[in-house]
Amino acid sequence: MKKFLYLIALLVLLLLGATFALKNPQDVYIAYYSNLHWEGPLAVLVFASLGAGYILGSLRSVGRNIGMKKKNSRLEKENRSLEAHISRSRDIINSKK
Repeated sequence: MKKFLYLIALLVLLLLGATFALKNPQDVYIAYYSNLHWEGPLAVLVFASLGAGYILGSLRSVGRNIGMKKKNSRLEKENRSLEAHISRSRDIINSKK
């Protein structure tokens, strides 16, 4: 069911993108500094901007996930160490009884 909803959402987004491209066929001129410029369809500019934002956001999330995995590994190691310490302490207490 979830895949079906994702498919429907994707189709809606594709339909919106296609109608946007058809309704806005005019060219735009982008000048950045003195020697960098581009002229092309508005839809290409908008979709390229959205794609660049998606890629940058994904890269940011990958970096965060790597950091979280490192922290998780460190905490799991600390947890195992503490569990071993508790087990040894219980053994000592039980042997004194």
